Amino acid sequence: MIPELNLKTRYDEIADINSYIHLLNDEEKAFMNSYVEEVICANFHHSGKKLHDFEDPKVRSEIYLLNNSRNRDVMTREHAQGKLAYIAELEEQDESDTKLEEFNGHNYET
Repeated sequence: MIPELNLKTRYDEIADINSYIHLLNDEEKAFMNSYVEEVICANFHHSGKKLHDFEDPKVRSEIYLLNNSRNRDVMTREHAQGKLAYIAELEEQDESDTKLEEFNGHNYET
């Protein structure tokens, strides 16, 4: 699966799987593809082997709840909108600002 072609709320989960998919054999890849389709994308009509019994309303409900909770998660939504900043990114930005200020001859540190 290509993460860039999915909703941004699914992007990280699919990108994580893509980071190690090359280590899996064909059977494991088929399983992961079915898992992504069913659990991450909530697609009950995919062409691969079915991992869950979707005729059971309880199973469908659990998968829908997982997807809905991910979509309601504040951090996931902020990240998808590009509003979430991680501490490491803020530290890098702070270092860049300090270097720029020193380059311009300003030193605001007391």
